[in-house]
Amino acid sequence: MAACFEDLDRRVDDVQDRIASDAQLSLRKEISEIRNQVISMRRYLAPQRDAVTVLQADRLSWLTELDRARLLEIADRAARRVEDLELIRDRASVAAE
Repeated sequence: MAACFEDLDRRVDDVQDRIASDAQLSLRKEISEIRNQVISMRRYLAPQRDAVTVLQADRLSWLTELDRARLLEIADRAARRVEDLELIRDRASVAAE
C-alpha cells in the first residue's frame, strides 16, 4: 500500500511541475482523477482505521495484550495513511487552483 501512496504523491508532484510551466485541460483532468482516487481510498481506509481503533480500545476477554498491541500498531499505521491521503488530496486541490 505504501507504494500506492508514493505513486499518488509523485503524480501530484509531476502535475504541479507541469502546471507551473503550462496549464492545460489534460492536467486538470489528471488532477481530478488523482483526487477521485484519493477520496475513494480514504472512504475505504478511514472506517477501517476507526473500527480497529475501537476494537483495540475495548477490553474484550478474547483479545490478549499482544493482540491489543498489534491492533494499536495497525490503527496507528491506518491513521498515518489516512493523514497521507488527506495531504495528497489537499495538494491536488491546491494544484487544481
